[in-house]
Parts: sequence; C-alpha cells; structure tokens
Amino acid sequence: MTFMLLMILIYIYTNLGFFYLQSYYLDTGVNKYEDMPIENICTTITQCFFSMLSGGTRNGGGIGDILLAQGYTNEEAFLVKLVFQMTFMFIVIIIMFNILFGIVIDTFAELRDKKSLKDLDMRNICYMCAIDRSTVIII
Repeated sequence: MTFMLLMILIYIYTNLGFFYLQSYYLDTGVNKYEDMPIENICTTITQCFFSMLSGGTRNGGGIGDILLAQGYTNEEAFLVKLVFQMTFMFIVIIIMFNILFGIVIDTFAELRDKKSLKDLDMRNICYMCAIDRSTVIII
C-alpha cells in the first residue's frame, strides 16, 4: 500500500515536471560523438515517469541531479525549480522512503519476536503432553 502511494506521488511529480519543466529534462551525457550531444529524457509522459523513477530515487540529490542547472538570472524559473526539487526531496525521498524502511524494520522485529516466542515454547513446554516445565506432577 505504501509502495503504491510512493508510485502515485512520483507520478504526480512526473506530471508537474512534464507539463511545466519539460525543457529542463536534458541529458548531456548521451551521444557524445554525434552532432547533437543533448537528448531530452522527457518527451513522453511514460519516458518522463521512468526517468523520474530511475534518476530521482537513485541519485543522492533527487531529481536535481537529472534536471538541467538553472542560474539565478531568471528568478521565477529558479524559484519554481527549487520548490519542485525540494518538495520532491522532502516528500518522496525523506518521508516516503523512511516510511518504507520503517515497515521493513518493523517486519523484521515482528519476525524476531515470533521466533523468540517459539524458542521459549520449545524450551518450556513438553512436546508430547503439552505440560509446562514448572508444573509439578505427583504420581
């Protein structure tokens, strides 16, 4: 369920980026030896989603690493891009990933508790007659 929420949030950011910041999704590292060494990695919404999913979640700086740098000369574009990148970083990378990691850690703690209860049961209860170790039977 949480993973689906993460995918929905990334899809919302994909739509925002596709419609408002599409000209910043340029990859300068491809086609180095051709005449046009720059490729737009957000020409369709599907391509934009997978670029956002791959580059935005794996890179240390979020989607700021896959977007073209923006100078401060155009103040409005700089602030829009800054807010877009920072909200993605806080909501998706920090909050959602920590929720996912918390679920994983909690699941392992639950498994450890179940194993310790099973071990306690094996050490203190008779397998054949299901009598507790501390029970005294007088024959």
